[in-house]
Amino acid sequence: MDWTTIESDPGVFSALVHDVGVKRVAVEEIYSLDVSEQRKELSYGLIFLFKWKTELESSDTRPVLDAHDCPVFFARQIVNNACATQAILSVLLNAEGLDLGEALNDFKAFTCEIDSESKGIAIGNSDMLRTVHNSFARPEPFLHDDVKVASDGDDVYHFIAYVPVQGRVYELDGLKQGPILLGEVGGAGADWWSVAQPAIEARMSRYSQSETHFALLSIGEKRSTVLETEIVAITARLSAIEMASSTGQGRATVLADGYQLAGDDTGLLSQRESTLLELETLRGELADETHKLKKQAEENVRRRHNYVPLAIALIRILAARGKLAAMIEAGKARQLAIATASAASKKS
Repeated sequence: MDWTTIESDPGVFSALVHDVGVKRVAVEEIYSLDVSEQRKELSYGLIFLFKWKTELESSDTRPVLDAHDCPVFFARQIVNNACATQAILSVLLNAEGLDLGEALNDFKAFTCEIDSESKGIAIGNSDMLRTVHNSFARPEPFLHDDVKVASDGDDVYHFIAYVPVQGRVYELDGLKQGPILLGEVGGAGADWWSVAQPAIEARMSRYSQSETHFALLSIGEKRSTVLETEIVAITARLSAIEMASSTGQGRATVLADGYQLAGDDTGLLSQRESTLLELETLRGELADETHKLKKQAEENVRRRHNYVPLAIALIRILAARGKLAAMIEAGKARQLAIATASAASKKS
């Protein structure tokens, strides 16, 4: 079975990550790499999606590294329709401290010693990865045996991954011979996005004259999990504040999370009010996130459902009741009216 194209949507990619066995990770679309816009959850990598132009990419003369000399998982792109899943794997398989699950751990162990082209072949030949990827394909009403080869006039979209590994940031493009080193991260806890930012902005600048459709995605800790953990911690802090206020026990002490309780009633009252406000804010964010995840799950169900049999059944019923021909003629008349109005507006 061939790999099919899938929709480039954060909800689709999040479900794909979950289905390959990585449970505490989600994909979010982001609109800025500025530090002030970054969320508190950990980002394991970025994926940049853009419309590929051969003539523009040929001007990229940055040196590539030998994949064998780099501490990164790098795979050549062998299967075109698998590029979205391959970019996601480039982030997941390079993430430090991430629980990949049994299936991806086995795949990583199997491919760790082979060359980058063989890694790409292994991705293309993986029944597990192909099955998960194809489960998000839109149902097609007709099957074709012929394979369409992209021509110069076709829109070809491409995915590039950006990952931090061992204090350095790499650009991973499966159409190149190897990784590109972008720079060093400043130190523990430093912002690695700022190292990737110039490379992403440079590519957008090259395309700015002919293309404005870009997407930038972050693969990171699942936001709902981060919020739930914070709510537990803030709730425990609130309990400590209330106990210190009512019994006097623990005043002026430092809690396990580094928060220092006030030593008097006025200070504890102020801390209680600010903590209640923080807790309310976090619960509101969690409610919004839960609603978003529910909506994404519903949309994924619709994406995977095949509505073609229903449409064919409705057409047959309309034809049997003698209503189909009239509806077709009404549709033609409506389209003609729209075309006529459009032509008239252009002349005026």
